[in-house]
Amino acid sequence: MWLAILQAAANAEKVSHSPHVPCQSMEEYMPPAMSKAYNMSKHNGTWYEVSYRDLYPWGPLGRCQQSIKYVNVEQGYVDDYFVFTTYEVFFKKNWISPQRENHTSGATGKRHMNGLVDMYVRDSSLKFITHYEWNTAYIGFKDDGKDQYKWVIEYQCGTRPGLPKEVCLDRTADGKCFFTGIQMFVRDREFIEEGRKEMFEYVRSLGPETSNSSRVDWVMTDFGGGTMPPWFKNVTWSDNCPLPCKSGIYNEETKMWGCPKQTEDMEEIYPIGFKKADETTVV
Repeated sequence: MWLAILQAAANAEKVSHSPHVPCQSMEEYMPPAMSKAYNMSKHNGTWYEVSYRDLYPWGPLGRCQQSIKYVNVEQGYVDDYFVFTTYEVFFKKNWISPQRENHTSGATGKRHMNGLVDMYVRDSSLKFITHYEWNTAYIGFKDDGKDQYKWVIEYQCGTRPGLPKEVCLDRTADGKCFFTGIQMFVRDREFIEEGRKEMFEYVRSLGPETSNSSRVDWVMTDFGGGTMPPWFKNVTWSDNCPLPCKSGIYNEETKMWGCPKQTEDMEEIYPIGFKKADETTVV
């Protein structure tokens, strides 16, 4: 079924090579002013996603997306539990995708540029995905003086190693497939529409002449060959969103915060093209 959805999204037709891949280094996408100002502690808390391009939650089917982040400033990482709901015909299903965001480079052991993190999938404490990792750049945020940012934008381009070309179907760039993603979150659910407008305007304002960084607005509209996934979507929210992860727990074995596994109808999910590990530790 999922392959059929992807095929439909790609329209099963040849498309031209995107001019925005291969990806640049992630430092080039990061506005220096944002890197200088970014405060990791203000990323802590529950976030409501408003718009996204992501390997999951399966684009057209995902709704009610939340990102519950537990920040460990001293050790420089974030435990992130991405929770969403799919509605398929007459039933709904809640999903959780746990991951760790590390401010230290797994390749060099050195601290990343402030606001840039490794997204671990190969060496994750939960080992829920194998073989892959990527970088996320926190390219923008709004600080209104509270303990948690009012909104934040996360951006990705590329994985290590590259995605299997089959994931892009017949839409590759010289046989290569690149994850091109952006996720926009707000702190307050009642701010979703206004926050989306502000973040769209902010993303479109970025560029070499305005922010001393590479443009990223193309990620919302360029679905050319070599980019994946082939959609950008506003999150569907409603009064009956189940929000199954309302509180966190600490797992002494994994040393990670997360969502209670006993919440209703919750299953783990893995990004498009990724493999489930043989053994999965669950909080």
